[in-house]
Amino acid sequence: MNWIRLRGAALLLGAATALALVDSVQSHLAHAHWPNRDPFGFRFTHTLPPWIIAALLVPAVAAVVKRWPLQLTVRSVALHLISGSTFAVVHFALLALFHRFVLWPGQPVLPTIRLFLLNYFVFYLLLYWAAAGAVQSLQSARALRKREQAALELTARLAEARLDALRAQLNPHFLFNVLNSAAMLARKGKPAEVVTVLARLGDLLRYVLREGSRGETTLQEELEFLRSYLELERVRFGDRLTVRFEADPGLSPLRVPSLILQPLVENAVRHGISCRPGAGRIEIRARRTGARMQLEIRDDGPGLSPQRANGTGGIGIRNTRERLKERYGAAAELTLRTLPEGGTAALVSLPCEVAA
Repeated sequence: MNWIRLRGAALLLGAATALALVDSVQSHLAHAHWPNRDPFGFRFTHTLPPWIIAALLVPAVAAVVKRWPLQLTVRSVALHLISGSTFAVVHFALLALFHRFVLWPGQPVLPTIRLFLLNYFVFYLLLYWAAAGAVQSLQSARALRKREQAALELTARLAEARLDALRAQLNPHFLFNVLNSAAMLARKGKPAEVVTVLARLGDLLRYVLREGSRGETTLQEELEFLRSYLELERVRFGDRLTVRFEADPGLSPLRVPSLILQPLVENAVRHGISCRPGAGRIEIRARRTGARMQLEIRDDGPGLSPQRANGTGGIGIRNTRERLKERYGAAAELTLRTLPEGGTAALVSLPCEVAA
């Protein structure tokens, strides 16, 4: 931080010196035909102090602009007119003191300030506005860089979350089960069913790779993906698995995070259907409540285990909660509960958003 401040002070003093040099050269050339014009060195040493003092006041200007940014409002213009006038008066006072104690010892201060006000007030008022505009531009650029950096970090975190989702959704167990089912169908002499299973698996993989990179999709596409996913699970479970969809058609074009429901469906299969000795049912519901969308996954299995009941859950639950938090903040949530009639319900509540 000290190095940054020293660098900023060096830049301000360097800019003040450069402006003083330009001012001196211009004045020296303007008086080229004067018979008794001052030497250039003398003119530069007298031009440099006002610019150095102005540079020393820039941090105060920056503090004012940070607190009250420049705006095209009566209040802002009035406030910065007062601030600019104060800048000019303070500058003249410091310069008058410098003249009294350094350049011309004994020169009265108040008459010198009055002289500066009469001759240079408008210039230094404009100088204040120029400095304030430059400061605000730098602050805006710095804020923009921070927002861009935050956006890049968010994108990286979302990409990592999607990768975790992909690992959770297409884990080796699922792929093994699908391929094992295809092998069983092949041994039974059912080549058409094998082709169907592999084709559905290919569609599922393409969807995951496509939507996983895009990050968002429509509810209709998400539900179609779940249908394909559960069709592959039905190859393994057969008549033991019954699936029911209840979705409000009006929600189909609304936007949802891609692959947001698959870990919940996978949990319903693993902890609900697989744990039942007989047939089981999974219900996927989508309804609208005001400006919110309620997405619910139900199964009729044994209910929540102690780990799932305390809200921690496995990687699928944690990943889903993290993705909802990254995308919606506190505006979305995932809750798990055991149903009175038995089984588990996972409810995702999020704002309704129209797909672009």
